[in-house]
Amino acid sequence: MKSTTPQRGFSYFKVSQGQDFRIAHLDEYGNPARQRRKHSKSKAGCSSCKARKIKCDEARPSCTQCIVKSRICSLMQLPRPQQCTNDLSPMQGTNTTPTERILSIPLASEMSLIPSSLPWQASSSRVNLLEMQLFHHFITYTADTMIFGSCFWTSKVVPLALHSDFLMHAALAIAASHLQYLQPHERKYQQLELHHISVALHGFRNALSGPITAATANGLISGAILLFHNSWSSTDFRNNNADGGLYFQGDSLFPLAAGLARLVWETRYLRDPSFFEPIVAYGPAASVMGHVEQTGLPSQLELFLRGCYNSLRSQGAAPEDDAVYMSAAKRLIPALAILKLDLTGHDMVNVKSDVARWLFTWPAKSEHALRKLIKSNYDAAQILLLYYYTAVLKLLPEKCWWARKRSKFFCELILRQLDGKPESSIQWALDLHKAAENVNSDHMD
Repeated sequence: MKSTTPQRGFSYFKVSQGQDFRIAHLDEYGNPARQRRKHSKSKAGCSSCKARKIKCDEARPSCTQCIVKSRICSLMQLPRPQQCTNDLSPMQGTNTTPTERILSIPLASEMSLIPSSLPWQASSSRVNLLEMQLFHHFITYTADTMIFGSCFWTSKVVPLALHSDFLMHAALAIAASHLQYLQPHERKYQQLELHHISVALHGFRNALSGPITAATANGLISGAILLFHNSWSSTDFRNNNADGGLYFQGDSLFPLAAGLARLVWETRYLRDPSFFEPIVAYGPAASVMGHVEQTGLPSQLELFLRGCYNSLRSQGAAPEDDAVYMSAAKRLIPALAILKLDLTGHDMVNVKSDVARWLFTWPAKSEHALRKLIKSNYDAAQILLLYYYTAVLKLLPEKCWWARKRSKFFCELILRQLDGKPESSIQWALDLHKAAENVNSDHMD
């Protein structure tokens, strides 16, 4: 009788009722051999988690532990490990947020490795090509044009945005606004900006309506600064009268700046000091004042702006209006002194980034009384805005695209509004504005 025992080292199809055919490896007696379950210990954790000897979830671009501790995760600098999965296959379900979709896309450093002809569709629930483009544009280009610099936005805020929908929408909105500025004939970017800013504002208000904690403070302030940048870049400040002409009806930027200042103040004991360390450790005041204190220009400009107030104030001006006006004027004078030095041939390149921060925060430091004067079309308040926006046009680096349209628009509008007023008050502004037109060009409609 022929033996039915399988030969050593062979395999056979072992049949089990209710199961599929599977191949089992046999030992020398014909019984299924026990196999050790395959296990590979991950060595791809970030350096911070390894140093602290804690488990790293290896999330990209920053692991959760580094986000919680506001550390720069080493995974942001490493290429994403390849996985044997089909990234083009759709996710289960379609109710994914931009954050969830963007978590699955490469970082800026990896974008150059992606072929331009990948067969992705914008309607895919896995990857929305437009959101992917906006996110890539933000971390690669837009972040570098914003106040506080690219490092703060990409290493601090982007990891937070990957876990916060309203913060992600705010970043995508400013990126869409940037692309609209660069490509004004592409209507899709304007539509994308409106969509993302609407969702970001809704989420931001919801976050503010709840309790502000140490876990949410950093995201709220970052979101507020992003929204403030977007307000600068917005063209919704145009007001039309019944005849179709433009007229001055205050500046919406100032109430928003006041809200940002109040949020920063109310969270001063909640936010993580290390998170904002790069932007608070060094303030612009020392650098700006150091360039102008010994020039005598601040006192000259104070006399000039006081003269503007005396020639433009209304008959029934209250005494407190004088104090409000001069308080705002004194905060603006250092930037105007830098502008005078710049116009007279002094090299101001090294201080312009500090002046940019100084001008960016000037609306946030304005008093409520000044905002009321601006809203009421007070001539003296308008002259301050005129010099403020002209300084922004002349002194902010060319890459600060988000400030250009608003500044140019308000310069032209206020000059028309003050037409017929004493020339001594507006002549310097007229000269500055003409000079700004000669050296600055933008995509103003």
